[in-house]
Amino acid sequence: MIDIKNLIFSYGQDFTLAVDELNLPDKGFVSLIGPNGSGKTTLLRILAGLLKEHTGEVIVCGKNIKQLSKEEMAEKVAYVPVYVRPDNPVTVRELILSGAYRYGGDADISQVTELCGIEKMLEKSVYSISSGEMKRVLIARALIQKTDIVIMDEPFANLDPNYEIRVMELIREIAKEKLIIAAVHNVTLASVISDRIAGLKEGRLAFYTEKKVDAKILKDLYSSEFITINDHPYPDYFSVR
Repeated sequence: MIDIKNLIFSYGQDFTLAVDELNLPDKGFVSLIGPNGSGKTTLLRILAGLLKEHTGEVIVCGKNIKQLSKEEMAEKVAYVPVYVRPDNPVTVRELILSGAYRYGGDADISQVTELCGIEKMLEKSVYSISSGEMKRVLIARALIQKTDIVIMDEPFANLDPNYEIRVMELIREIAKEKLIIAAVHNVTLASVISDRIAGLKEGRLAFYTEKKVDAKILKDLYSSEFITINDHPYPDYFSVR
């Protein structure tokens, strides 16, 4: 679905992302993990077609991403930003329909709103809903594009446990049919939900695996201690004195 080879992208002399090779599957959930500033959001924005000043190859659905127009990208890839609220106080319905611009702004949203559990809030202002509800609205907006690839920047950020679990369940359901690539800060959550995990450190791909990541791998990635409980890694908060 997505193939990357010899990718290099730089923000001047401050930061360089360099990925020699990365092949992503047709469907499933792929987590990008790594320290702050390791290149997760940069890589996601490249895959979403938002950053094109790179060298190397990024092949999306068989085509070089640099050769795809904005309209062609919208047919292949949907992007869910870390958080956004429109400047205008639009309704939830209007925000979701803004994702259907390639259909002339007109689409049947009943299926995606039911899947996301937001069908009862469609006439509410986006300023009156919680951050967890807003996250599901943004996912619904992406799904209305009907793409095979959905890219999410920190879909679990700033969510309480209740909404975190709801979004996890929603993503697992979507990943049965689509490829979802997401930056995830909670490594325990990434271990539980992911089909594959890619680790980034200082702009380089440290690993890419279908296996569970263990405490040793994560210590090397984050330069921090981890412990394993029920086969899943947790930051070793108990080591703090």
